[in-house]
Amino acid sequence: MKKNLTSAVAALAILFGFASCNGDLHDNVVIDPNAMEGNWFYIELDTSECSTDEVNLIVSNKAGTQTGDGWIVPKTGKVEVLWVADPNGEKTVPVESTRTDCPDKGLDSTKKLALYVFTNSSDLSVWCWNESDNFTGGSWPGLSMIPCAEIKIEKVKVSLTFEVTGSNLTEGQFFYINGSPWTWKGDWPFDAWNGEDGPEDKTDACLLLTDRYAKVVDGIAKFSSLELEIEKSDSSMPYEIKVVDIVGGSPREYSVGSINFDNGKFEIIPNKDASYTVTIDVSDGSSYKCSVE
Repeated sequence: MKKNLTSAVAALAILFGFASCNGDLHDNVVIDPNAMEGNWFYIELDTSECSTDEVNLIVSNKAGTQTGDGWIVPKTGKVEVLWVADPNGEKTVPVESTRTDCPDKGLDSTKKLALYVFTNSSDLSVWCWNESDNFTGGSWPGLSMIPCAEIKIEKVKVSLTFEVTGSNLTEGQFFYINGSPWTWKGDWPFDAWNGEDGPEDKTDACLLLTDRYAKVVDGIAKFSSLELEIEKSDSSMPYEIKVVDIVGGSPREYSVGSINFDNGKFEIIPNKDASYTVTIDVSDGSSYKCSVE
């Protein structure tokens, strides 16, 4: 089946398997294509004699065999796409690029197809055809594209430590944390929420060996630090977190008491290597109060 190019954000969300959980845990998580490192490739395809207004396109890292009908692009003009190589060698969908760092190689886009592709692959080929003609030589995988720019993203190292505080906490109380710093990954450690099974067979001592659990000691539940490497920026980076109170026993369950709030929010400015302590105050019994130092 022929397919038109889709938006980069939507396609990457599908490609990387990010989807929202049932319930009120969090919103969908997607990857910003501008946050990817990789390489720009280009090629000028002579489609001046093309009898149709559109052509089919397949981009590959020269793996596998030609399958499917490809994706539809105009026969002439400048086309910028994003293509992520599948680690298993399968061909994946090229999507429209929203990047702003595409180099201009001065290609003819009036009578030819000026194709630019940003990818995580180091080698790229293009296969282009219509109902009667092939514009890439007729032998798979087609023509090799020309590398023209390597994009590196400067990153910083950020350490996040989370602490739960509040006058309503009790000694020995257990907590679990999740949120966008962990891209919401990880099973929720209890039964009866969204149909997920929790590790009810694990002892409290075993749970404390992981960095997502904490127990109240001297009025504070302190989680292990989370080490991140993220893109350097002078703009604020927002995060969302959710902390749940874990009640022991079998099955292990979450508390529907005073800390079952909407997601807590905080921001940092990742312009340098730094360590932050995020304090989550649950004293008022109705919402998180997050502060960052």
